[in-house]
Order: sequence, then C-alpha cells, then structure tokens
Amino acid sequence: MVFQGFIHSDFSGQSMLSMRRVFLINLIAFDDQAHGIIRDSCIFQERFGLVQAGGRASVLIDNSTVGAIGLFFPAQNTIAINNLVPGYFEHWSVRENISGLDYDIVLNRTEIKDNPGYSGGFEMGWNIFVPSEININISGSVLNKLVISFRNENVSVSGLARRKPVDFGYRSIHLNNTVIQGQWGIFVTNGETHIEDSDGVWLWPVGSNRTFVNNTGINEFDPRQFTGSLILRNSSMTDGFEVYDNSSFSMKGTVHMNDTGPLFSAGSRMTRNYEVGLIDERNGMIMSNISLSLAKNGIPVWNGTTGTGGIANFDITFDINNYQDNWILSSTNNSIDFRKSVYATSSSPVFIMLEKSPDSDRLRSVVFVDCRRTGPGDGTKEAPYNSVQKGIDNAEGSYQVRVAPGTCSENVNLKDNIFLLGAGADNTTIEGNVFALGVSNARISGFTVVDMDTAGIHCYNSSLNITNNIIRDQPHNGIHSFNSSLTITNNVVTGNGHNGIFLINSSHAVIKNNILANNIYYGISGDGSSSAFIDYNDFWGNGNNGSSEGFPAGTHNLYLDPLFIAASLGNFRLQPVSPAASSGDPGSLYSNSDGSRNDMGAFGGSLFPPIPSPVETPVANVVSRYAGDDGIVQRNEAARAIMEYFTGIITKQEAIEVVMAYFT
Repeated sequence: MVFQGFIHSDFSGQSMLSMRRVFLINLIAFDDQAHGIIRDSCIFQERFGLVQAGGRASVLIDNSTVGAIGLFFPAQNTIAINNLVPGYFEHWSVRENISGLDYDIVLNRTEIKDNPGYSGGFEMGWNIFVPSEININISGSVLNKLVISFRNENVSVSGLARRKPVDFGYRSIHLNNTVIQGQWGIFVTNGETHIEDSDGVWLWPVGSNRTFVNNTGINEFDPRQFTGSLILRNSSMTDGFEVYDNSSFSMKGTVHMNDTGPLFSAGSRMTRNYEVGLIDERNGMIMSNISLSLAKNGIPVWNGTTGTGGIANFDITFDINNYQDNWILSSTNNSIDFRKSVYATSSSPVFIMLEKSPDSDRLRSVVFVDCRRTGPGDGTKEAPYNSVQKGIDNAEGSYQVRVAPGTCSENVNLKDNIFLLGAGADNTTIEGNVFALGVSNARISGFTVVDMDTAGIHCYNSSLNITNNIIRDQPHNGIHSFNSSLTITNNVVTGNGHNGIFLINSSHAVIKNNILANNIYYGISGDGSSSAFIDYNDFWGNGNNGSSEGFPAGTHNLYLDPLFIAASLGNFRLQPVSPAASSGDPGSLYSNSDGSRNDMGAFGGSLFPPIPSPVETPVANVVSRYAGDDGIVQRNEAARAIMEYFTGIITKQEAIEVVMAYFT
C-alpha cells in the first residue's frame, strides 16, 4: 500500500492501528492509549518521516525504516539517556532503556535515519521534547532535535551549537558530550528570553514574551498567539517562517534573512521595523541626509531621510493579505537613481550600494559579479555573485551589474534599465548568448562575447545600447536584431559565420565607431532597416566587404585593414599606425578619455581608458621577469614579451632584450 501524507491516531480506549508495507508517510502520532504496529514499511520521504508517541500509547515498528522518533518527557521526572544515536536497531524499546515514561516504542530490525547535516525542521534521528522543570541527563548521544519548553519565566541561554559535541546546562537539564544535528527548540510562553551566540535555533514564542536574540542563527521561526516582541542583533533567519494563531507582534533589529517563503494565517500580523542605508562605493561611506520614499503599487506610504549616522527607519505591517507583496524603496534625490524591493523576509539593514554610472553623473545602485567565485555571494564588492545572470536577477530598477575580469560560461538574459558592465573587452568574457527580449533601456559594455551556437547578441522588440565589446567567432550573426532600437558604438564584430550585424525592421539603429572585420557575409545586412544611421565604421575582410544593398553607406566609413595588434591571439587593440585610430565620430560625446578624437573599435571612447604608458624598468629586471627559475627564457615567454610590447606594457628595447635572451 502506498499512502502519501499524514496519519494521526489520537483515540481514547484501546484503539488499534496496524500497517504493513506502507510508504511515503510523513508523520504518525500515537496518543491516549492507542496501539500501533508498523511492519515492512518506510516512514520517510525527502528528509521527513516521524513516528511519535505519548499518553500510555504503545508502538511496535518491525523491519522498517523511519526518519525520526519523537520522545516526549513529562515534567517532574528524573530521566537518564545514554548513547542514544541513529542507525540500525536489532531490538530497542523505550521502557527497556528509559525509565519513568508511560508509553513504549519498540524497534525490531529497524533503521532510524541519520541527519547528514540539514539545518531546519527536517525529521531524521531522535527528537527529544522536555519541559524546563524536568530533571534529565543526556550523555554520549546524537539527537536531531532537543526542544525545551519554558513557561512564565525569564530565560537566558547561550552557546547552543549544531553538529559538534556540546556540554549544556539549564536548571536540571544537562547534556554531556552530546551532538544536536538539526535544531535546538526554544518554546517560550510569556516572560523574557535571551538567546546568544547560538546556531540552529527553532524559536516558538507564545503570548506576551519579549525575545532578544544576539549573534544567533534561527533556522525556524513559528510564533503562535504571539503578542510580544522580537529584537534581533547580528543574527540570521533561514528555512521556516510561519505566523499563525492570531499572532500580533513586532520585530526589529539587524538580521540576515533568506527568502524563507513566509506563511501567515488569517487574523495574524507582524509589524516589522527596517533600517536602510545608502553606501557610496567610491569611498565606502554611508550617506547622510538622503531623502527616501517607500511605495506600494506606485503609491507612497512612507517618506524619510537618512540621519547624520546615515540610517533611516520605517515600519511595514504584514498580514495574510499582503505578506507576499513587495514594497519599492527609492530616493527622491535627482542625483541618485535606485529601486529596491522590500518584503516580509528582507534582511535589515537594507544596504544599497551606489556608484557613479559611467554613462551619467548620477549615482546608481550597483551589484557585483565575479564568475571565478566558488560560493554564491550576496552581490557586494566583498562577496560578489558568481554568475552574471544571478547579478541581473537580483538587480532592481536602474542598476549597474559590474562583472570582474574572468570568463563567464552562461547565457545571459538582460532586463529593463540594466547596465551590464564588464572590466573591458580584453578582460571579461561571456561564453554564451546574450538576449534582450522585450527589454527597454538596457546596455552591455566591456565584454568579449564569443563562440556559441547561434548569434552572439540577440535583440528582439527591445531598446539596447551595445558599446565597447568584442563579438567574435559566432557560427551565425555577431549581433541579430528584430524590431528593435539599437545603439551600437565602439565594438569589434569579427570572425562570425554569417554577418557581423543583421537588422530586421530596426530602422532606428545607430551604428558608428565600430570595426566589422572578417565576417563570412556582410559587415552589416538585413531588411526593413533602410533608415539606420551607419557611419564612422571600418569594414574590412568581410565576404561582401561593407553593408548590403539598401543600407546607407555613410560618408566617413573606412574600408581599410584596421591593423589589430594580434587578432589571431585575441588582441583586438589597434596598432599606433592603425587607420581606425582617431577616426571615429569627432563629436565630444564620443571622445577618448583624454579628450582626443575617438578611436574606432572596442577600446575607443571614455568608458575604458587606454592602458597607461609603461614605466621604464632596467633591462636586466625585465629579462628576469620572463625567465624561469633556471634563468632561461622559454619561447612562450618571449612571445608574451612581444605581445606586451604591442599592448604598451613594456618598451621596444625591453622586448628586444627578452627575445635576445631566448635565442641565447
């Protein structure tokens, strides 16, 4: 028989439940003199499966697998538990091993699952429930949960740890050399509770309790009829978050929260206080006297200003009708541009990082990405996300997504108002396709987009600015646009299997200061885009050289070898004598960072300054930089020296000395 769900047996008298070959059950509870027999069954699925008993019940489990066993201990008893661990039991019973209980659970040829490290409300192992008044000693054991209930008393606990042996004492509750795998349950009714320096806490407040949590990880939060307050400091909340049974409480403080998917029941509510601060990434300072606004559905519900300490505060009350909604935080300062969603399980303080946008004088919110990072990160400069898409997905409003040098092997989907900014086309690579599908006011700059199975950048029904990129070695078009408004400036589009740029119904495209070289078909082709502005570009080595029929030729286009430094080695910077150097649009909008006329290609304009002139270095020191431990310069190092001469890192004389050292 397969039964999926919950069975609860709670009957007076000698009620009997017998099961055989039953699977996919999460919970079976026996109480009030109930009797149960479970044979040849599996009470476990996906980290859940609990059998528990109480109230003079008796349960026999034979030849089965169970996730967890729940044991409840009454007050005023004296209990000793030794060496209770999960695993296989040929024979074990409550009455034979633990005195003072009026119920029995017998295990014959049965396995109790071990928790391999999950934090939260998972059922694997032994769950022990005790009141604070009990006298209990637990030694040498491995428990999934220890749950302590406190009523009408002031409580202070600290040092609750997971997955390592601990010694713990509170009144007459003592643990010696015992491991808690999953949770420390703290069930508190009324009174005042202090929890410090702990991990794996299951917090269940009831009544008017005031709870203070400091430097602690809460992995499940279940307020019930809670009318008090929760004050957190330097703590975290993960996994479960359920506000039930007419709770009405306040919550404030500094807490890191995962999106735990909160649940609210009818009649329950939580008033949460948030702190918010703006950080200027240029100097790391928190910004004071910045006006802020909080809105829901476009209607402001709060206005405030960051104080002299750089922090502002606001409250949101959540209930069953709005706990899944988002509130939008923004600034009313014209010089600051950001949008940040706030929801029931947002972390607080809400810190928003701002940095001057390369394309304006405004400060815009920014998230950081480093694809070399192994951990997930949180988008800060210190802990960047490890994928471009994760950065985009977590960016809201008018965000910069800054990507560190490295290679990101992924497809990328842009969204509205995102400025995707790499560290320069010769430093940051996307091995994947870039898509702008129904996107407005997006921009991508500072990347090489290389070598995937279709076009490099796809733009459909979108407005997109493509600047300072290298799009190369795609099997189809480098850039493919349909019914879109494009600005394509200062790119190298080369080595693509079809056209460099392919436009369909994209008459408002502006294409200038690009180098379109060595594409199999045209540099630019398409249909329905005859009004596109195409000028100040260099077309070279394409199968049909320039643009196809029906496109304006422009009067300032070049048809000359751009003289890349070393295209075969991926270096698409221009040689000093390149005809594309200082040949871009002469308007000041396009000038190089030093004010000189724009260079065509991926490194012209002001967004990415040129590599600084090399510092003169004694030749002997230069040779030693390229030599191995044996003092010999190998061929690949000599080639590197030549490349670094062309890119301006070392001088011509220094490169000659390195090459001569290789030959000698």
